[in-house]
Amino acid sequence: MTNPTINSIELTGTTEQHSRTSGLLNSPLPLSNSDESLIMDLFGTGRTITVTGLMNGTPSELSAFIVSIEAIQNGAQTGATFVSGKNGLTYTVLIDNFDWTDKGGAPGILDYTLILMEGSVI
Repeated sequence: MTNPTINSIELTGTTEQHSRTSGLLNSPLPLSNSDESLIMDLFGTGRTITVTGLMNGTPSELSAFIVSIEAIQNGAQTGATFVSGKNGLTYTVLIDNFDWTDKGGAPGILDYTLILMEGSVI
């Protein structure tokens, strides 16, 4: 297993969580049990990938990592290439959320979380 990447930026010390959802429309029938509900698969599927990681490095390396990720999440995203460290598959994603925490007493450690959404930009 290798580290995942986003636009060739290595994401170190990570765990990946993939969540694939369907836009199902559940329509229960009045006076009926749940096994009689009408479920329609009308809205397609979506994938969210959550990557949590711990990065070690010099303060300048950690700062460069933050700047690199925030450059992708720039308000006019065109889609980034995410390569999974778990299955090696490539996904076109947009960054929905990027959180990072500086470990106060440890200037060389950065905790981060990336929430990615798979899809095409319109």
